[in-house]
Amino acid sequence: MLKKIIFFAAIICVSISCRQFIKSDISSATMLELRHSTLLRIYDDADGYRIAEVRNPADTAKISRRYILIDSNLDAPKNAPEGTIIRVPLHNALICTSLHAGLFKTLGATDEIGGVCDAKYVIDSTLQLLIKKEKIKDCGYTANPDREKILTLAPDAVLMSPYDGMQTTGFYGATGIPVVDCVDYMENTPLGQAEWIKFYGILTGREREADSIFEVVKRNYEEVFLQVSLSSYRPTLLTEKMYQQTWYVPTGRSTSGVFYKDAGFFYIFDDLTADNGRVSVPLTFEQVYAKAHDADIWIFKYYGENQTLTLDLLAAENPNYKDFKAFKERTIYACNTWATPYYDVTPFRPDILLRELAYISNPQWVKDYKPQFFQRLQ
Repeated sequence: MLKKIIFFAAIICVSISCRQFIKSDISSATMLELRHSTLLRIYDDADGYRIAEVRNPADTAKISRRYILIDSNLDAPKNAPEGTIIRVPLHNALICTSLHAGLFKTLGATDEIGGVCDAKYVIDSTLQLLIKKEKIKDCGYTANPDREKILTLAPDAVLMSPYDGMQTTGFYGATGIPVVDCVDYMENTPLGQAEWIKFYGILTGREREADSIFEVVKRNYEEVFLQVSLSSYRPTLLTEKMYQQTWYVPTGRSTSGVFYKDAGFFYIFDDLTADNGRVSVPLTFEQVYAKAHDADIWIFKYYGENQTLTLDLLAAENPNYKDFKAFKERTIYACNTWATPYYDVTPFRPDILLRELAYISNPQWVKDYKPQFFQRLQ
C-alpha cells in the first residue's frame, strides 16, 4: 500500500511542476549566441525564463525537444510556449551517465546530484564515495532502473543520453518527471559538443562557471590546432578495431573525424559518411585492411578490466592484425577506458584530447606533455 501511495504522490507532485504550456511562437525571445553547437538553441524570454531547444540530429531543421527553464522562486508564466517545464537550478537530479555526473562535479554542483544510474561506470573517486555512503542514490541501470527508488527520490529532472533503441518516455513520462535529452554526443565537432556546458550551467545555476570553462577550452583548442596546422607532416591514421565480426569506423564528419584532422592526421576514412545522425559505419575486416593496412599510426579505445593490452594480446584477438604496418612498426596507441576517465573528461575538455592526439601525430609541436589516455602498446 505504501508503494502505491508513494507512486501516485510522485506523479501528482512532479506533474504539476512539469506540465506543458501552449504557445508555439517564440519570436519575441532573444537567442543567446552559440557559435559551435548545431543541435542546441537557447533563448531569453522577456517574461524572465529561458527556452532551450534541442534539434533533431538527423534533421537539424526540426525540433525534437523544447525545455522551458523557470527559476524555482518564480511563478510559471501563463503565456509560456509549449515545452517541458523544468525548475532551475536543479537540486535533486537523477543522472544516467558518468559523463554528466562528472560534469556536475566540475561545475561545483555535486550536491545537486540526487541519484545516478549505471553507478559502476562512475570513475570519479569522490562521486564513488558518495554513492557508497548513499548520499547519492544508486538507481540501477539506465535501461532497467530501480523504479521504486526513483519514485522515492522524486528527482526534479532526469538527464540521459537517448542512444539508439533507448526510450525516454514510458516510465518517466507516466510519472511526469522531466527528461533532459543529452544529445551533446551527437554534435559533429568537438567544440560543438563542449559548448553544451553552457546549457548544463543554466540547469545547475552555474552559468558563469560554465561560460568560463568553455572559454578556456576554446582558447586551448584553437592554440593547439594552430600549432599543428604549421606542420607539413600528416601521418595517415587508422582507428578502432574489430568488435565481434564488425569494425566500426568513425565518419569524417563525426566528432572523432574532426578531432583526427584537427590533430594533424590524414584520416584514411575521412570520406565515409553515414545517414540518420549516425557517427560510424560498420565495415568488414577486409574493407578496412584494403584501405588502411599501410596506415602510419593506429589508435583505438578498449575496455580492459584489470588488464593492460599488449601487442601479443592484440595479435591473439586477431592474428591478421600483425599484417598492418602500424603493428609491425609498433606505432599503435590504445586507451583503456576502464582505467582512464576518457569518456568522463574529453567530451567537455576536447582541448585536452586534442593536445594528446597532436602529441601522437606531431610530438615536436607538443612538448613536455605526458599522455593521460593513450599509451603506446609494447
